[in-house]
Amino acid sequence: MMGMDTPTHNEFPSQPGTGEISPALRAQLASAWKAVYRLLRYRPRTEAEIRRALRKKGFMDEVVEAVVAEAREIGWLNDEAFAQLWVESRARSRPRAKWVLAQELREKGLAEDLIEQAVAQVDEQALFRAAVQKALRRYRHLSGEEQRRKVVAYLARRGFGYQHLREWLDAWPPEGGEVLEDASEGEPASLDASSHTLDEEESAS
Repeated sequence: MMGMDTPTHNEFPSQPGTGEISPALRAQLASAWKAVYRLLRYRPRTEAEIRRALRKKGFMDEVVEAVVAEAREIGWLNDEAFAQLWVESRARSRPRAKWVLAQELREKGLAEDLIEQAVAQVDEQALFRAAVQKALRRYRHLSGEEQRRKVVAYLARRGFGYQHLREWLDAWPPEGGEVLEDASEGEPASLDASSHTLDEEESAS
């Protein structure tokens, strides 16, 4: 998975007084690793997401923290890379305002310093232009005021505020009524070049 070796349990807590892992703990660890593997096969996750998922499945904190720590050590979990790739993926395929990107990363449980670092690199004007192009493509079958209303609502749902919308509306309608420059939909980002996508499926709105 993600080009990494299968993890070992050398650093996991031992049974008191024996220096060995108890059978019950070993079974929990094995089950927890299977759960982590299944989660990461679907898409990369943050440490907080893995913790929440494992606790929801009933794993004790000792097991959760041991698995998260080793997953981080071997590179299966990397919150800094996740934050960066999340904003890159959104910029390519689902552009939205910087404050929305930051809120999404908070919901993933990322630390504020990692969120600030990732979002600071984003060109919000470029995100807005990409969102406009996507909206115009989506509503190209409409025209006039109906199209304008739909595009404005689309942009507002993606967090773009009055200043962005006013500047765009001042230039309405687009020259020739066409999309200005076709932005590629792009492929979802991943922690490697394989099929581990960051984005979960979302319904078209």
